[in-house]
Amino acid sequence: MSNAQSARTPKTNYKRIALTALGALLFGGLILLTLLSLPSGGLAALFAGSAEAGYPYGTQGQSVIGLLPAEKGTALFSADGVTLLDKKARELYSRRLDYADPTIAGAYGRYLLANRADGRYFLHNAKSPLFEGKLQSPVTLAAVSKNHAALASQTAAGETRLEVLDAAGERVFEWSGREERITSVSLSPDGSCAAVSLLRMAEGERYSRALIFDVARGSITGEADFGQSTLLRVCFTEKNLLYVLGETLFACLKTDGGRAVSDVELAQPERFAFSENGRAALILRGEDNEMTLRVYDTSGGQAWDKSFASVSALALDDKNTAVLQGDTLEIYDKKGKLLAALDTGANPVRAVVLCKKTVYALTNTQIEQFTF
Repeated sequence: MSNAQSARTPKTNYKRIALTALGALLFGGLILLTLLSLPSGGLAALFAGSAEAGYPYGTQGQSVIGLLPAEKGTALFSADGVTLLDKKARELYSRRLDYADPTIAGAYGRYLLANRADGRYFLHNAKSPLFEGKLQSPVTLAAVSKNHAALASQTAAGETRLEVLDAAGERVFEWSGREERITSVSLSPDGSCAAVSLLRMAEGERYSRALIFDVARGSITGEADFGQSTLLRVCFTEKNLLYVLGETLFACLKTDGGRAVSDVELAQPERFAFSENGRAALILRGEDNEMTLRVYDTSGGQAWDKSFASVSALALDDKNTAVLQGDTLEIYDKKGKLLAALDTGANPVRAVVLCKKTVYALTNTQIEQFTF
């Protein structure tokens, strides 16, 4: 065979092979040192965290004070802080707090935490903090709308205060009164109106009323007296009507304080819930301990009702209603049609949150997710 026809055998580059092998050893050693430097159990936790992504989400022994719906999942509030989770249980936002006695409010993707003990407060969305501040008096209640936040407080001298803040955290409205205590506060979805329910004690008797304010004008637009029925909750609907729930009545007010519909007399409600847009649901105990669910639309009308043997948790979104009976979670549409019956399992459920086609159930140790 001639030299032209023969194939030349390439030389082996031992130097390059040796350098490549050395680099691989160094890189592998660096990874090993990094893993060994993790805290005790860190290596196992690293791989376990990857394998256990998704719900159920462990609350890790936190003292949970609330679970609220979020645009992409749910918002978990505890004495330690706040964590927003998406539908795959990934943390979108988290912040630790040192609030001794926190209260929370949330709506439209915005969440307000306030410290009853010293008046500090903090508003955030799903991505970042929006503003924070401190009142001169301890906070008692909070509310949130699309662009505003409201804080109620009580001074050491017995003065009751309501403050409304704009999207930048600046005060745009303030009201104060004496000899009355705010029992509930609400903002209309657009923030144009605020409302409070008030309780006054005089000569051993209690008296309740509701006030409605025009935030921009800084004036009272409506007032309604409710006698000796303690008011439990006020809540604006998307139609700028105000639901007022008392121990013995349910009312729907216009912004001038007039009745949109006639008041409904009722026994003290066992449970109640309001949706972000102002739908209302009441659980009333009747004869033989039977429970009746009444659901109201945003116009002041009763949408439907249904009897149950027992109800241990209740939740609403803008369209549907979730009712927990034992270990069965029933989902109804806005007309009362049963959409789904979900088995929650053996773990006792403390609260449920309804977000469109997803339900989140809070137990003593974790958050579980159900879809329908």
